[in-house]
Amino acid sequence: MALNFLKHRWQKTLLISVASLLLIIGIGALFINKIAEPILSNKLKEGILKGTDSLYSINFSDADVSILQGRVKLYDVSLNADKTVLDQLKKQGKLPERVYALKVKSLDISGLTFVKFYLHKELGVGEITVKDPSVVLSRYANKKDASPKDDRPLYDKIKKDIQSLHVDKIKLVNGNYTIHNYTQAKPTKSVLNRVNVEASNLLIDSTTRNDTTRVLFCKDIDLSLRNYFARSATGLYTYKVRSARLSIRKSQLDIAGIDLIPVAYPTFFAKSKGDRFTLHLDSVKLANFDYQSYRDDKSLLAGKLTLYKGYFEVMSNYNGQVQATNRIVTFPHWALQNQIKDAINIDTLVIKNLDVAYKERGGTSLKMGVVKFDNTSGRILNITNNKKLISQNNNCAASLTTYFMGKGRLNINFNFRLGDPLFGYNFKGHLAPLDMAVANPATIPLSMVRIVQGRVKSLDFAITGNKDISTGKVNFLYNNLKVDVLRKDDEKGYTKRSILSFLAGSLVIKENNPDNPGETPREAKVILKRPWNYPFFKTVWLSVLNGIKPIAGAGDTKEDLKLNKNLSEKDRKKKEKELKRAEEKKKEEEEKQREKLKEKKS
Repeated sequence: MALNFLKHRWQKTLLISVASLLLIIGIGALFINKIAEPILSNKLKEGILKGTDSLYSINFSDADVSILQGRVKLYDVSLNADKTVLDQLKKQGKLPERVYALKVKSLDISGLTFVKFYLHKELGVGEITVKDPSVVLSRYANKKDASPKDDRPLYDKIKKDIQSLHVDKIKLVNGNYTIHNYTQAKPTKSVLNRVNVEASNLLIDSTTRNDTTRVLFCKDIDLSLRNYFARSATGLYTYKVRSARLSIRKSQLDIAGIDLIPVAYPTFFAKSKGDRFTLHLDSVKLANFDYQSYRDDKSLLAGKLTLYKGYFEVMSNYNGQVQATNRIVTFPHWALQNQIKDAINIDTLVIKNLDVAYKERGGTSLKMGVVKFDNTSGRILNITNNKKLISQNNNCAASLTTYFMGKGRLNINFNFRLGDPLFGYNFKGHLAPLDMAVANPATIPLSMVRIVQGRVKSLDFAITGNKDISTGKVNFLYNNLKVDVLRKDDEKGYTKRSILSFLAGSLVIKENNPDNPGETPREAKVILKRPWNYPFFKTVWLSVLNGIKPIAGAGDTKEDLKLNKNLSEKDRKKKEKELKRAEEKKKEEEEKQREKLKEKKS
């Protein structure tokens, strides 16, 4: 009954003919596939050997080739360097800077246009999928190979064999990358886990060599990774990134969970003379990121860099090396101009909810003191070392809001003069009311002074400075300031030095500013000549402190650097005397530094 429709002889003949033709095509395709598999396999292996001067070889456990479907699939692919060849190159001083080892679970190439390639040398590919690639990269410190290299564009190298190569989509799924760095005395290891890459619309032909909308010949590349892990060469730091994602089309880089983790501080300071840093950022976003420039010459060009929530801690090294060089290297705009060798231009850096802490061990107490600036937010504009851009706008401006010791709101603004040979800057700020006792975690271990009571009504400062000198004005209003001067006690930790406390309270410390309601408050004019061994933030802090101390009765008020022509002779001499005192203080600090250096050398 099923074949009742075949009532005529011609129908049966047609059916048999079609079936026979399909059978012949099927058998032919199987035959061609069976022939093609070893041919493609041999060609691929020969091509890898020839293209790498016998350094690398490729192997795979099995291959499926379908000419009709336009598909090639390789299983358990491995690419390895020949150890004998590597040893020979090493003896000849020609060892490559990078040596790779690759393992892939499967390589699937679909949508191949064999006929078009055969007729016109135009190869089209629908999709390339690489599953579970494992890449090991070894980097070596070798001299540059002086032999001539073929620097022609890629298309010029392949056009003899391929006129056009187009791939709709390329996918690397669940990749793992291990990087061994042998360029330093102590090798380091970095690991990138769960890396996924998806690239679209790859085209290599005569028209795309100058196509600036493409990166690596692709219209878009989306890269993501998870659980990056590495250790520093010293073993003192661990670096971690929870996840990262880069979109070329969106020009955006998103990073989550950045950590710089040091070893415990006793171990760290036993092995290092440097300060100890800790960093955590919940997330980082880089918008309008020019990946092409970064890939070509490591230039960091971006519209906006945003740091979301985290903490940054600096712990001063109590075993630290005595600095023998001018600490101008710590000035932010000096570092931007001289220390960062690659081009950088970031329009806006946004900081959101970052906790910052500075820790230092007291010389007498041998305990850690801490100064905290919590919940820091704000933005920094015009971060650049581009000379042309600096000639158009040389001001790098920072506007920040933070909470001193987690309590008092502090607004502060900085301006850095980029390209200035004197590295000029200015800053001003305002501290809102707070209980002075919140500073005890810093003052007790570091100064052996306990603030018993006191209330800040406001602190305002405006300072202008450069690499040599800082001048400005400080206003500090407060009430009911009382302190205890302490001494170290092995059992109790600290005990009150009653006589000294009495002297401090009655002879030095002024309880209020203004002294009485309705009176004019005391204010301080500051001159600080910077000793060469003072870093930037110490200079900033001491500029403000040199204004606070005389207001509180702990020192003399400094005056402006420039002498007012309308001053009386008496006032003029007073100002000149104070300027001379600042100069003597500078020389005294520098002489102390020289003595420390001599002690270290002897």
